[in-house]
Amino acid sequence: MELKGLGPEEAALFTKKLEEITINIKEAFEKRTLTINGETYFTNQDMYDLLHISKRTLQEYRATQKISYFKFGGKILYKKSDIIKMLEENYYNTNL
Repeated sequence: MELKGLGPEEAALFTKKLEEITINIKEAFEKRTLTINGETYFTNQDMYDLLHISKRTLQEYRATQKISYFKFGGKILYKKSDIIKMLEENYYNTNL
């Protein structure tokens, strides 16, 4: 790649830095979370990763109303506070 006004070494350094920035931006988008009015929302993929469950299990949770969710534009989102509430309601202390 030829960059006007830069020598070969400067151009190589510029290209390397540009590639690093591109990777950082891609990683930031992959790790992004949606926050609206202070509430964090999770995607299906977030839920698979957080709860270590399959796609089918998450579908079953929605179908049986075990988990609350929003659906709009083909996108499904879950409120973090609802997930915490669900987990707390299904907590069984065996140290009683």
